[in-house]
Amino acid sequence: MAPDTIIMVVLICVGVALIIAGLVYVAITGARLAKAARKAGVNSMDDVRIIMRKAEGLAPRVREITEKQRMLAERMRSLSASAAKLNYLKSEFDRATGGITHLK
Repeated sequence: MAPDTIIMVVLICVGVALIIAGLVYVAITGARLAKAARKAGVNSMDDVRIIMRKAEGLAPRVREITEKQRMLAERMRSLSASAAKLNYLKSEFDRATGGITHLK
């Protein structure tokens, strides 16, 4: 046999071995996924479709909540700045008046 033929046969065998290893990996991953799905209570493709529809329906709600949280964070920063300014003004007022007046 020529060396070219031997190299070609070896490369074909390596390629087939890689394909088989890939298929085994996919089968093991699929089995783990199926087992996890059964543990979660998903027993059929209909259940998967229902879950996917519910997840798609949640996307707009998640965006809305994210926007509200962003607006709330801005308001909290503004409120914090206002409170700090008021505390500063109160301390300046107390310092200027000598502490005669105390807010209770």
